[in-house]
Amino acid sequence: MESTSNGLFEYVEYYSHFYIYCLRFLQRFVQFTVCFVSKHLQRVEAHPQLPMVELLNLLKKFTFKQISFEGFDSMISVWKVFCEYLEHQYREQANANLAKLESYAEILIPLSMELFVALLWSKNGKLLAIIEEEVDVLPCFPTS
Repeated sequence: MESTSNGLFEYVEYYSHFYIYCLRFLQRFVQFTVCFVSKHLQRVEAHPQLPMVELLNLLKKFTFKQISFEGFDSMISVWKVFCEYLEHQYREQANANLAKLESYAEILIPLSMELFVALLWSKNGKLLAIIEEEVDVLPCFPTS
């Protein structure tokens, strides 16, 4: 009996360390993604061989695979950087490539739909309750 409980303890200890390493990896990968998009987006977009829509689709999938509020929040900031980049491109270039901008709509529209669903209390109440406990006051909603 003692050997079984000892083996179970080792098993739990091993997988708890594994879980911690996975969390750290995810945190680092999110940090890398934020840096990559904020610093290198224009260069990536300039390469016609790189399928930008596919890259954005992968980013969208990765956004909704986050298991922590911090990771999800960081990925939302990635999308903010991307949208600001598109806005800048559209405003700066009088003859902006509208076809290119419209191709991003096939990612941004489903992204906004998934964000809307993620913020519905009826669909995601447990996570939203945790966020509500972690965040005292949202900056866009004044308390007085």
